[in-house]
Amino acid sequence: MAELSYSNSMSRSLQHGVQVVPFKTSTGSLRVLLLHGNLDFWLKEAKNFLNMDLFHKKLDNLFGGLAKLGSKKEGSSPKITSDPYVTNSVSNAVVARTYVINNSENPIWMQHFYVPVAHYASEVHFVVKDNDVVGSQLIGAVKISVEQLCSGALIEGRRWEGKRKKLGYENNGLCTI
Repeated sequence: MAELSYSNSMSRSLQHGVQVVPFKTSTGSLRVLLLHGNLDFWLKEAKNFLNMDLFHKKLDNLFGGLAKLGSKKEGSSPKITSDPYVTNSVSNAVVARTYVINNSENPIWMQHFYVPVAHYASEVHFVVKDNDVVGSQLIGAVKISVEQLCSGALIEGRRWEGKRKKLGYENNGLCTI
């Protein structure tokens, strides 16, 4: 089982195209195998994300009166919430990325990826982040062992290690691949 460690700082990437997963991915030893061929997957949707834009929410509360003055409908102001996207990495190399869905705690991507790979790895990571003006924040992650991928079996379903779980929430969100 993954042990998650989160930070409120920007994502921890070394350089463009390289991603260091900011959590411990396994407690045991995994076999490192050559993942060679094409990684074919659909990134479908995610549900019940935490609102990662709490700073913006606090600003909205502080200046809420100004937003209401400029809105066309009385008493309504736009909800400011997470702007999620997903990166897929193999051996810390980002090989795929979804587009950003603005202001959504239940994003639907329905994006298909067909990625040529030739990497020695033990796991493939799908990291969900909140896009911010400066950097990004980790929302959660999905990991799949390369051993499971190399078995040739179809892998589908919902997997998730989210920030809600770390914070003690019962419903920790979910990501469908």
